[in-house]
Amino acid sequence: MDPQRDEVDRPGHGVAVRPVRSGREMDRAGPFVVFGLGGECFALHAEVVDRVVRAVEVTPVPEPPPFFTGVLDLHGDLLPVFDVRSRFGLEARETRLSDRFVVVKAGNRRLVVPVDEVVDVSAPEIGDVAPAAQIHAGLGIEGAYRREDGVVLVWDISRFLALPAVPAPGGSAG
Repeated sequence: MDPQRDEVDRPGHGVAVRPVRSGREMDRAGPFVVFGLGGECFALHAEVVDRVVRAVEVTPVPEPPPFFTGVLDLHGDLLPVFDVRSRFGLEARETRLSDRFVVVKAGNRRLVVPVDEVVDVSAPEIGDVAPAAQIHAGLGIEGAYRREDGVVLVWDISRFLALPAVPAPGGSAG
């Protein structure tokens, strides 16, 4: 087990990933939950990730708000499912059995972010994370860092939810 995280796998409940807190405040550099989406690697601060579960059917809702596809019944809690593909301007695709749902905390609410895969939990050194101003200040990107398998863009979920739409290829955004 990685000393930077506490991972609990409970049958039927998915994997809950929580940062391990020591007596001092944790660096903002990590740990991160790294996930793949559309062939790219992204990361969320582990502190905003409640759990990761296998992708299941989402209940559609009539006339959903932009970037939301429906709701997920997660052990009696109805959570909105965020359409991150359209938000990033990626082409839509059917949910696959290998996909995962990342349940995140954004402010005082929880929501579901569908991803292609969850890669791992990593904790780069704070000096290894380049701030967004050096990379890309849009799309809620907070920074980036290098891994053996490429660059990981660190995503700030709260900022990302507040941004205007990004048009999908060949279409218009919500």
